[in-house]
Amino acid sequence: MVNWLLSGLNGTLSSTVEATQVLTIRHFIGAYGSIQLILAFAAAFGVTTAFAIHDYFCHQIPHRSFHLGENQFSLCARCMGVYAGLLLCAVIQSRLAPSVRRNMVLVMALSFAILGIEKILLELNGIEVGNVIRFFVGIGLGYCLAVVVFFLWDPKTANPFKLQPKKSK
Repeated sequence: MVNWLLSGLNGTLSSTVEATQVLTIRHFIGAYGSIQLILAFAAAFGVTTAFAIHDYFCHQIPHRSFHLGENQFSLCARCMGVYAGLLLCAVIQSRLAPSVRRNMVLVMALSFAILGIEKILLELNGIEVGNVIRFFVGIGLGYCLAVVVFFLWDPKTANPFKLQPKKSK
């Protein structure tokens, strides 16, 4: 599985690292998302340390969180979605062809549109959306965040908008 993750990835963290030891920002983003999701699931099985760790990042309101039986996950639905989006983007960006990655801009636009509709429903009409919708909005936002980080890290390999750096005169 490690070979599958390491195959075909661009953008090294250090040019001095040998080709067999290449780690990319995609690995770190994917690992970070994975660790946060594992901690959230661990909290549902009674690991209270996860609540303390996620308290810095998430409001952890019970009615906005998923539950496993009577046990609450340590992240709210939207935060779980954000970390799932980070992981999803790391996998998609590393495994798919550049032409497919560029089409994922639609995912970004759709996630912002859904977030806008959700906020309009909540703020103007007082309609509370469910945790499943919050989760999917979070996936889109996490994906967008990861694409921005990838682009800032290495604009040549993660460029869904086909932007070209300005050439110096």
